[in-house]
Amino acid sequence: MGVERRGGMIDVTSGLAAVIGCLTVCQVICYHSLCHPTYVNDYHNMSKDHVNMGYLKNWREDVHAFHWTFPDPPELLNRTTVERSTGMFADMGRYVLTKAGLM
Repeated sequence: MGVERRGGMIDVTSGLAAVIGCLTVCQVICYHSLCHPTYVNDYHNMSKDHVNMGYLKNWREDVHAFHWTFPDPPELLNRTTVERSTGMFADMGRYVLTKAGLM
């Protein structure tokens, strides 16, 4: 079992946690706009995703890293699309732009 599935194994300093906005360490893999948290048993099962299982209600605090395998979310195509889109991926884009002082 990798460290991405064992949040207690890595100590994220409070300064780093404040910058990236998370308190636990876990990875989420997204494929075709469906995300599969690696900390969930059987996360490779395509029927277990954030939409039909209710995962990721608080992605800012529960997730350390998102990895998109294919395709990139259309909400993140460019800054204008991020600003005009809705949903979790658009929220992530706005969050990053805000933290970077660009919004």
